[in-house]
Amino acid sequence: MTARNVYLNGDYALAKSKGFDICQLKYDGWYTTAVHREKEVDFFSETQRLYASANSTGLDGCILIGEFMRGTQWSQHPDRKGRFFVYDIAAIFGEPITNESYITRLKLIRKLTLPSTYSLVDTYRIEDFDTLWTRYVLREGWEGVVFRRTGSILGDAIMRQKREYSLDGVVVGFEPGLGKYEGSLGAVRVAVGENVTSVGGGFTDAERADIWGNQAQYLGRVLEFTCNAIFESGNVRHPRFVRWREDKQ
Repeated sequence: MTARNVYLNGDYALAKSKGFDICQLKYDGWYTTAVHREKEVDFFSETQRLYASANSTGLDGCILIGEFMRGTQWSQHPDRKGRFFVYDIAAIFGEPITNESYITRLKLIRKLTLPSTYSLVDTYRIEDFDTLWTRYVLREGWEGVVFRRTGSILGDAIMRQKREYSLDGVVVGFEPGLGKYEGSLGAVRVAVGENVTSVGGGFTDAERADIWGNQAQYLGRVLEFTCNAIFESGNVRHPRFVRWREDKQ
């Protein structure tokens, strides 16, 4: 099994200065490792949980990495729903290739006959960033752009630039935390106009404990949060707490 790349946040200028020379659009699905065996292909999540299996595809011994389109509103678009967008490979027909350069791994994927439900992610020169950002991120609502180095081995850090929106909302409820946040705040329910969304990211552990233990004091307060997209339904992508708006109480 393979570990996910470390994502560094940065913009085009920083990426280029650090030697990143190619870029790809960022897909908003489930990070997935697809392990192809003799009789079936198993799909594993970022935490290495097996969440789906399918019949053999003729790629026995290949381990492909990409984004499986499920679990997000963006992934429900007819052109994306249920598809597996491949951008890397860890083994080809039983041969590990994790130490090969990214451009070599990419060329090997291109030689494969991928199933009809798979797509290879398009790769562009880093100089094409402005065109990608304007057309796909600003106009069509893609999450952002990922920068890579053609010479990187599997697992090397990559950089991403994501679009962000800033919104204000009124706290109307609270959700309990799970896992390491059990007994504390999981998310606050926030009303933005007629829509209500859950904001769970961006809080420190101390803030989570204080909000959960003093809910009456936070109910009705206005907070600012950022997100990476605002859908026509009013739902948002990846909301994160920024600050309390004391000027709007």
